[in-house]
Amino acid sequence: NTIPEKDMDLYIAYIGDEANILATKLVEDLRKENIYVEKDVTGKSLKAQFKYANKQNAKYCITIGEEEVKSNKVKIKKMDTGEEKEISLEYISDSYTDHCVCTGCSPIPDIDFQRNPLKHGECGYRSGQSYGGEP
Repeated sequence: NTIPEKDMDLYIAYIGDEANILATKLVEDLRKENIYVEKDVTGKSLKAQFKYANKQNAKYCITIGEEEVKSNKVKIKKMDTGEEKEISLEYISDSYTDHCVCTGCSPIPDIDFQRNPLKHGECGYRSGQSYGGEP
């Protein structure tokens, strides 16, 4: 019996030492949630990191550089369509948020973050409140 291969949910590409530290923290956080995530540990160029993510069939790739570290926002690219947008770190890791990241509220709906399996609107989130809070 063989274990079926799973496509990578997320690859985190980075440039610079501070970005590497942030990327490592995100990988640790997301792996705790059973998200299949990787980042480079060998010092590859950004281009080589993107090439690797593509070869591994990553669903998404996050890019972190100096500016992203300062702003707590990252660029995320949906690899199959090339669609790219900037999102706050609060949508990626509980370490950066206290509000709802359920499937419906997440800007990355096809990654199962498993922290709140409810659909949008079922979570009780209201702007400015923690998820599960009273209206």
